[in-house]
Amino acid sequence: RLIILSPFYTGQDQPKPSNHADFFMGIFDGHGDKGHMVSHSVVLNLPRLLSNHLSEIATNLTDESVKQALVKTFIEVDSTIPSHINRIGGCTASVILRLNSKLYAANVGDSQSFIASYTRSTKSVEIVYMTRRDKPLLEDEKNRIEKAGGKITGTGPLASRVVVPRPGIGAVTLGMSRAIGDRDGRSVGVIPEPIVDVLQISDLLGDEGLRGSSSSNGENSVELFAVTASDGIYDYISKDEVAQYLAKSLYNEIDTDIAVAVENLVMESSHRWIKRSVGNRDDISIAVNKIIV
Repeated sequence: RLIILSPFYTGQDQPKPSNHADFFMGIFDGHGDKGHMVSHSVVLNLPRLLSNHLSEIATNLTDESVKQALVKTFIEVDSTIPSHINRIGGCTASVILRLNSKLYAANVGDSQSFIASYTRSTKSVEIVYMTRRDKPLLEDEKNRIEKAGGKITGTGPLASRVVVPRPGIGAVTLGMSRAIGDRDGRSVGVIPEPIVDVLQISDLLGDEGLRGSSSSNGENSVELFAVTASDGIYDYISKDEVAQYLAKSLYNEIDTDIAVAVENLVMESSHRWIKRSVGNRDDISIAVNKIIV
């Protein structure tokens, strides 16, 4: 599941965004027998809960208060998942929230979001920020899991998995150290709390963007766009390749609508998966949004 809300409103009353450029976007990649149901529940509830929590702090909108609102929302949405599905399914959550001049990136699991810049004069594309993948062998994740009595299998950082005991079944393994749902994983240190980063948009523009130069038609010299995607799209297509292709569509280097460009990436990723994985493929979803600078 994925979602883009632009503009993004806060509160339950008649919505009037303080900044038309504010947006919320995210990817929620399910796993396990009921993962699709978990991700569906998250998509339905997370934006509404976040909007309400942001409304509560509208008079005290600081980096820390917004970070806490995101953390609170993730934990709350995890608690709203029906009990008959939250033990045998879970999902990732990688989201980007824009409020005024800042971006807030929150991540749980192994989906990833990134911010890329596009320089018009050189047509160069650069990934300027990326969320991390929450994998069990990362030092902070490994320490928390082992402190909770959990065990980790696999030798490589990206191949590592948490052993999750499941009463009546024995155990399953989970390829991430944070997740929404996966309730049995709580006993071994798998948590729904996200890592939240705060990004100042002006800091992402680079020197040329900060100089404020523009083309003859008034376009910015440096543009920014956001991408969020499930891990399946990155397994056989590099993030740089994704960014380069989407930028060409977003900024009219090729005569391909962005919706078609996204579909092309999904199809190309699917073809590479099937070719290299004996006919199988992972879930593949991707969303892209321009950042008004």
